[in-house]
Order: sequence, then structure tokens, then C-alpha cells
Amino acid sequence: MATEAKANAMSQKVFTLIEVVLLGGLVVFVMYIGGAFKGRDPAPTLQPTATPLPVKTAKPAPTLTATSDHPAETTIPSPTPTTPAITQPAGLIAFESNRDGNSEIYVVDAGNAFPINLTDNPAEDYAPLWSPDGSRLAFFSTRTGWLEIYAMNADGSNLKQLTKTKGTNTAYSYPLSWSPDGERILALRGRVWQVGQQPRPGSLDLIRANGSGATTLYQNKDTYVWQPSWSPDGNYVALIMAGPLQESQLYLGRPEETPFSLNRFTSNSCYNYTWSPDSKLTCYAGDRLAIVNPDGTGGQSLISFTSSYPTAILWLPTGDFMLYVASNFNAPKLKVYVVNDDGSDRREVLLDAEMMEGSALSLSPDGQWLAYNSKADDQANIYIVNVYDTYQHAQLTINAGDNLSPQWQP
Repeated sequence: MATEAKANAMSQKVFTLIEVVLLGGLVVFVMYIGGAFKGRDPAPTLQPTATPLPVKTAKPAPTLTATSDHPAETTIPSPTPTTPAITQPAGLIAFESNRDGNSEIYVVDAGNAFPINLTDNPAEDYAPLWSPDGSRLAFFSTRTGWLEIYAMNADGSNLKQLTKTKGTNTAYSYPLSWSPDGERILALRGRVWQVGQQPRPGSLDLIRANGSGATTLYQNKDTYVWQPSWSPDGNYVALIMAGPLQESQLYLGRPEETPFSLNRFTSNSCYNYTWSPDSKLTCYAGDRLAIVNPDGTGGQSLISFTSSYPTAILWLPTGDFMLYVASNFNAPKLKVYVVNDDGSDRREVLLDAEMMEGSALSLSPDGQWLAYNSKADDQANIYIVNVYDTYQHAQLTINAGDNLSPQWQP
């Protein structure tokens, strides 16, 4: 019985083995039919993704610039103003040129530097000045045989003679100042002088821009009067006046008041001045430059000078920055600077001797570009430079006579 049971167990074991073999073969056959043993593309290798560490962003520290020629000779650090996006020069610049053998009024496009003669007359035409809206140009001319003031459109058309002083032994003198509405021109008229005799303008006139005549606001034959100007808001006219033995003083008057009167603005001397865009006065008196309201309130000292003095002052149209020309006491060199409206953070725009002494200066309407005169090869030419990026500059006239008095169209 034991032997029979053992035989049955072996027989069952062999059968089981045969079943396993048969089943295994069946599986292999099914896998083969299904393509399990065909070649396959390798699975892509996944790159481990690194989790970036958090980075702490530090706030940039403001750039501090120590100011020089600051009030009371202090060095107060101030944040450097943000430089705006640099613009391309554009618009017309009027100027005078003697390239034709006599002085003529030209305009040149700041973008393409192609000059156009607007006057084309054998007389002497010079000192152009744009009206506030840029539609008209006032200028001086000798085309009647006497020095008179004329006005024309921006393209040279619609020419009008505005003054008639011939035979009066008087004449108008530069500079002129347009009223903000463009209807009148403020100008000084005085006796015609002889060689060696100092001129003495004694009449402040309002000249109507339509050519219908002039009105005298103020007259005094015993005073020297110069640099008349109209405030941007039209409420005041200003000028510098001095008697034969007096220091120059700044005087103000209201053109609409009757009778018109001029009142001394400051108790200190005022050698030159300008209006800010919001009709405040910026005056150089003594050794400092200050800004004051026309009524004398709100005085603020901007810059004090120890080794130089400002010969010209301009405000950028935005009123945020001021530009001034500094002349050195010890050397005949000029420098042009831009400063904040509080006198801080002085930045140099033009280097020594790049600009002619007495050069007319004019800013583009966006306040980024400065037009000025420079002399090389004994001829004066007109240049422009960006006040924020001095590497951006161009020469607009190329050695064709002397080219002077650049004035950017508003």
C-alpha cells in the first residue's frame, strides 16, 4: 500500500510539473504573439527638478551725491533724480546767420539739420524770438534804414512791421519778451547813442503784435534799464534798473494796473534773473541764487557761489530742474549745470570752453535738449546736447558763416 501511495504521489508531482511546463509554454507563446519580445524605445530619463531656494530681494540704496556750491557751503547728500527716457531731438530752431553776406533769419529742423532762410532780404535781420504758441517769430531788422521790430509766421509769411521809430532818435534794444497770450511784446526803447557813449534806454513799451502800435508803460531818462520780461502767468513784468551811481536792482510792475508803476523787488542787488514756470523769480544777488514769489514771500536760497557766478539761468519746462551757466572768477571758462529745484544734486552738462561767451541758450519743449553756440575755426555754429545724457549731442550748422541766437520753437 505504501509503495502504491508513493507511486501515486510521484505521478501527481510529475503531472503537476508537466502542467507547469505546458502553462509556461502557453504564456510564452501568447507573449510572443503579442509582440512582447520586439525591440522598444528606452524609457526617458527624468531629470531631477531642483527646488530653487528663496532669494531675499534687497532694496537698492539710493545713490547719494554730495553737492557743491550749496547754500552756506554745506554738502548735503540728496537722492539722484530718476533719469527720464531719452528723447530724440525734434522741432524747429530759429537762428541768425551771415552765411549769405548779411544777417538773415533761418530755421533748422533739429532732427535733420536742414537750414531754411526765412527772411532773404539785403537788410540786416537778427535776434529771432518765438511767440509762446510757436506760430510767429519777432525779430529786429534794418530794412527801412532804421532799426525796427518785425514779426512773421513760422514759415516766413505774413511779415509785419511792428514799430516805427525812424525820425524819433530812439530805437528798441534786445531782448524782447512776448506776453503769454502772444498779443503784445515787451521792449525797451532809448536814445540812439554815439560811438563811445553808453546807451541809456529809458522807455518800457508794450508793442501790439498785430502791428497797430505801441504803448509806453514807463519812462525815465535818468536810469539804465535792461532785461525786460513777462511772467508766465501774465500778471507781472520785470526788469533790471539802476541809476548812474546805483547798483542794479530788480523791479516789478503789473501791466494791467493804471497808472503803471515799477516797485523795487529786493533790497539786495540783482545782477540777473529769470522766471520759473510757476511765475516765481529766480534772482542772482550778491553771492547766491534764490527763488522768491513775486510778492516777496517764500524766499528760498538755492545755491551760493564762491569761485564762480551765474551768467544765465533757465528753468526746464517741468519746473523740476534748473539750468544755469557758471563763469569762473579766475578764468574765462563757462560751465553749464543742471540742479534740482531746491538747488541740490548739481550735474555738469557742458564742459569748459564748449560754449561761447554770451551764447544764447534755448531748451526744447520737453526740456531735454539744450541749443547753444560754440566757436571753432573762427566760425560760430549751433549745437544741441541732451541735458540728461551729454553723449547725445549734434552739430546743426556746418561752418557756413557765423550762426547765432538759437531759439527752439515752443
